Amino acid sequence: MARTCYDHLAGVAGVLLHDALMRAGYLVAPGPKAYKLTRAGEEWVSGLGLADVLAGSRSPMARPCLDWSERKPHLAGRLAAHLLDSFFRDGWIARIRDTRAVRITDRGLRQFERAYGLNLNGGHSEAL
Repeated sequence: MARTCYDHLAGVAGVLLHDALMRAGYLVAPGPKAYKLTRAGEEWVSGLGLADVLAGSRSPMARPCLDWSERKPHLAGRLAAHLLDSFFRDGWIARIRDTRAVRITDRGLRQFERAYGLNLNGGHSEAL
């Protein structure tokens, strides 16, 4: 259902999160290798307390990363790394020892549904 890909969330959960953020209009793809935050995306990031993600850096703020298991993109870049850190910190996901797989906690199931409209018990809803 979920794993890490370097410093970002991957697997079914990562792909569904990527799609939800695109559907919500938080990100747009001006080119094939990078995403840009929209005004709504900037407000969303600020509301999460991740405004430092918007600061300039050599690494991309957000970009697609092809998910090897799902064959669709999940989100990579500074924004994705900050989101993954917050998911661990807030107890939405937990590491599974000696693997890149992560477990989505009961709290995470509720919060992914509430915050992003994701039903990680077997699909996703269109709401966000």
